[in-house]
Amino acid sequence: MINLLFDTARSRKKLYPFSLTRPLCDIRMGMVSNRKWLEKISGKPCLALSAAFLQQDIIPESGSFLCIDSSIVLTKELFEQLQKLSVNQALEDENGLVGFVTGKPPVFDVFPIFFDHVMRAENPVSRIEHPMDWVR
Repeated sequence: MINLLFDTARSRKKLYPFSLTRPLCDIRMGMVSNRKWLEKISGKPCLALSAAFLQQDIIPESGSFLCIDSSIVLTKELFEQLQKLSVNQALEDENGLVGFVTGKPPVFDVFPIFFDHVMRAENPVSRIEHPMDWVR
């Protein structure tokens, strides 16, 4: 399964001007970015899906993709819960979609409407909702 962090148009707008220069997953939170943290805990490379002018990673055309919202502060526990998902399953919290697994290559800001199964996050999920959240 390919790990992929995706930006949403909604989260990109909330995090201007930082989101104009790079994908959200590449903005450092402390010593590391979300992308580097995910690569460390998963042991695999991670791709980023963002607006066209920021897109640098080439998304493969086949395989299954674990898609995780870039505005989420990842923890090992949350990643373990996301890894349990199968194709066409999603994980959400009270604020919306946390991540999902798809068998098709994802497209920026286009998400599946229906999933076979949607699970609730076991623990509270922290999100970066405002640029000041990076320094708290």
